Amino acid sequence: EVRVSTSGNDIRDRTGGLTVDLIVKRGGNEYHGGVRGYYANDNLQASNVPEELTHLTTPVTHEKSDHLEHSSDYGFDFGGPLVKDRAWFYGSYSSQDVRLYRRSTGAVDSTTLRNPFGKVNWQATGRDLVNVLYYNGYKIKDHRKPGLATTEAPEATFHQDNFYSDSSPLHGLWKVADDRVLGSNAFLSMKYAYFNTGVALTPEGGFDAQAGFNA
Repeated sequence: EVRVSTSGNDIRDRTGGLTVDLIVKRGGNEYHGGVRGYYANDNLQASNVPEELTHLTTPVTHEKSDHLEHSSDYGFDFGGPLVKDRAWFYGSYSSQDVRLYRRSTGAVDSTTLRNPFGKVNWQATGRDLVNVLYYNGYKIKDHRKPGLATTEAPEATFHQDNFYSDSSPLHGLWKVADDRVLGSNAFLSMKYAYFNTGVALTPEGGFDAQAGFNA
């Protein structure tokens, strides 16, 4: 579930702007799952290059203009009981792949998103509901344009990938929580979360190559 608010936010929110709350699913006493998929490529796309550009000294064609080459989105989710009325699980995975040809670099700007997710809920006692959550969002991007010049060599573009701290083998977001009922008018929620991810940008041509920019 996704909740988006633009005003009247909770006073505990750290920003007065747009707020997005993500509420993830959990498993129940029945097994449920789903699969989805979507795919499109350049064959489903019309060309809108103006005719006058095709008559230039260096013609601009559909193949050499900005255009979408590939777009796909697929995923699945599944959840249910580990022990009926006692413990439940839910997991999902999705992958998006978008490839754009950019005339400014003469290369395909490729973006891949992968999102593994898992959650376990356990009714530990009559008063305690424990849950463990894992999520890691991967963003892998090739030929990311630095945005400095009108045209750039493919070697001067960036490869973007996830970056993790070497001090821990745990990657992504990990959360453990215990929701405890203290009484008819009191409720205690204890949470601990660990987050280890970031972004790394490396030149497609390597760190030894030289590049220049004339303003």
